[in-house]
Amino acid sequence: MHRWRRLTFVLRTGAGSNIVDFTDPANAVEVAYSDPPAIDPFDLGGAWSSYWYNNFIYETNITEGLNVFRFSGRETAGALKLDHLNPQTVESTP
Repeated sequence: MHRWRRLTFVLRTGAGSNIVDFTDPANAVEVAYSDPPAIDPFDLGGAWSSYWYNNFIYETNITEGLNVFRFSGRETAGALKLDHLNPQTVESTP
């Protein structure tokens, strides 16, 4: 029997991205994160958006550009693979 995992990707504008496993909502656990350096003196910058796509996280950063992280392991085993991604739309998946 396959047990599906429920991962949520959370972006904190200017403060990075978090991946939280909500498979057991009563015991949610952070499984990965990015934490860009603080901007000093404080100004517009930092992580702006992030998207999951086929075991990679694409995080745009105003001051650094595009950061790409590979995220794989038991948390993503059996994850649905997509042939394309348009994060601006919500498409149904099988």
